[in-house]
Amino acid sequence: MKEWKKVKLGEYIITNPNNINKDYSFSTIFYLDTGSITSNQISELQLMPLDKSPSRAKRLVKDGDII
Repeated sequence: MKEWKKVKLGEYIITNPNNINKDYSFSTIFYLDTGSITSNQISELQLMPLDKSPSRAKRLVKDGDII
């Protein structure tokens, strides 16, 4: 059996750099908390006011992204 090779994740993935900025035209967002992903499914999205959302909630995703 082959041994696992230890690598840096950044050598194999591209992190999505898209964030909500001051020009974003909506005042609310749908936030996906990691606790809402169970059994490989999203159980709920939280509707959240943009001005009350944490910085981690301001990452934008697009079709094809892996969450």
